[in-house]
Amino acid sequence: MATPELFGGLMIVGTGSSATWIYADDAAKARRGRSQAAASLTKPLVAAEIARMVARGDVALDQPISAALPDVEMDDKVFGRVTIRRLLQHTAGFDQGVSGEPLLQVSGAERCPAAARAVLARPLDFAPGARVVYSNAGYCLLGEVIKRHDPGLTPGLRQALGARFGAAGGWHSPLDQLYEALSKTLPVPDLPPEAKLPDGSYYGFAWRRWPEGADMPPWTHFGRLPGTFSVALTDGRSHLLVAHFRGDPLDYNETGKAFSRKAWRCLADWRGDADHSAAPGRG
Repeated sequence: MATPELFGGLMIVGTGSSATWIYADDAAKARRGRSQAAASLTKPLVAAEIARMVARGDVALDQPISAALPDVEMDDKVFGRVTIRRLLQHTAGFDQGVSGEPLLQVSGAERCPAAARAVLARPLDFAPGARVVYSNAGYCLLGEVIKRHDPGLTPGLRQALGARFGAAGGWHSPLDQLYEALSKTLPVPDLPPEAKLPDGSYYGFAWRRWPEGADMPPWTHFGRLPGTFSVALTDGRSHLLVAHFRGDPLDYNETGKAFSRKAWRCLADWRGDADHSAAPGRG
């Protein structure tokens, strides 16, 4: 499963608590018990907590962020259309290609809350619901919703929300703890999209859903911080792969897709599946 620009792979693959470690080399094996930055693999954990809050009635998917955070100053005429659903699915109206990456425009120990405040103080970059643009700041806002409404957080998620990159990428733990936390987000609930990416994929509860025939796992998420790259792949039901690499891919999305295709084919062969693409996610 070698992929250009990535090295030192450390992976866990399995179903529920039955999991297998895979190491690229002895150096990767030595990292097994070390805490690793999950980067954006934090987002499915945040989205799963939001899903639990929705199920309890604490918030609603189509609730505006202005109602979910009533004590935070914002223009309700603008942000009344920015809903929990749109924040989850990266369709809320934030585009770092237009106005910059808020996480890099603020400073301090807790950048995510500062980024959330920053985007609420400026105009939206596009009409909410019109298109999909991946947004760290949107998840920073979801982190603020969780902190306001949900006092019963797990220690891992509480620590992540208080970290530098918060709900956008603050999870830090050994890989087996990340695998365990992500396995608890399964089965992945779908969230029908208002808009899709040009390749037909879309985001549900943080996980990216790929269309059948895309030669991709049904659900993926990638994470990147300087010097590290992380990947999570699942059939949406029970099978899960979580991997951590060293490296700085120039195009992390294409690198992640290339690894995902190779890894899913290998897993299909290992499990004896007849179809190596999206078949495990059908039904």
